[in-house]
Amino acid sequence: MRSGLFVSGLQHYLLHGHAEARPGVPLDLDHAFSTWTSEAEWGAWPPAALRRRVHGDNDLDNFRWLGRRITIDLLVALADHGLLDAAARPTLDFGVGCGRLARWWGTLGAGALSGTDIDPVTSRWCVEHLGSPRFSVNPHWPPAAFRANSFGLIIAISVFTHLPEDMEMAWIAELARIAEPGAVLALTSHGVDLQSDPAKVDVDGSGFVYSDAGGAEGLPDFYRTSFHTAERLRASWGEHLDIIAVLPRAVNDHQDLVLARKQPAQMIGALTSFV
Repeated sequence: MRSGLFVSGLQHYLLHGHAEARPGVPLDLDHAFSTWTSEAEWGAWPPAALRRRVHGDNDLDNFRWLGRRITIDLLVALADHGLLDAAARPTLDFGVGCGRLARWWGTLGAGALSGTDIDPVTSRWCVEHLGSPRFSVNPHWPPAAFRANSFGLIIAISVFTHLPEDMEMAWIAELARIAEPGAVLALTSHGVDLQSDPAKVDVDGSGFVYSDAGGAEGLPDFYRTSFHTAERLRASWGEHLDIIAVLPRAVNDHQDLVLARKQPAQMIGALTSFV
């Protein structure tokens, strides 16, 4: 973390302590971590061109490290907020890319994992190399090709950090539709402190900036860079979701993490429709 501290002892152990032969670590935890890491490391890794498209550079070691780091950060955040049971439910990696997160999450032995992305090349790579047909191409705009109430956990890393406002809100509403009653959503955003000129975020009082900078080779022109204040996230995303927490720089000490649930009114409506 920027302060030199860690969120918890568990986070420190999972990131670094497992390699330090620390006394007192339960053998079951040590074995489980080693097994998980070995399974996730097995098999082909995406080629440099796909890693660069998703990750921003060609470095394989950095790609591998960041996938594991993001997974650990998510698990720690869910555990800290009493939401870890969501990991055992059907899970969607929304914006799966070439499996930077999915290959790690998929070997946890938790809920069945599906992934979707607007990029057909990366989605096809996941189907061919991550051992599951549950990866698909997503349209640029809703609806997604999933039935209502399909997932107990929805994860979106580096998706709502890149969309214009109208597209962002359309997808927030769509994720609420495909989330099952009681589902947890873990979505990242860019805090305004990451913007080169944070003052710009309050020019119109919206708490949101969509920058012309950014873009990525092979992805549509709308894929740029956006920034949010926590207040804006709570107000706008809160129209469709119950916002549990906005955690500054909780993912790789960089992106903010929004933890949310499907709104009770939506849950009641979904149950009424079911019966």
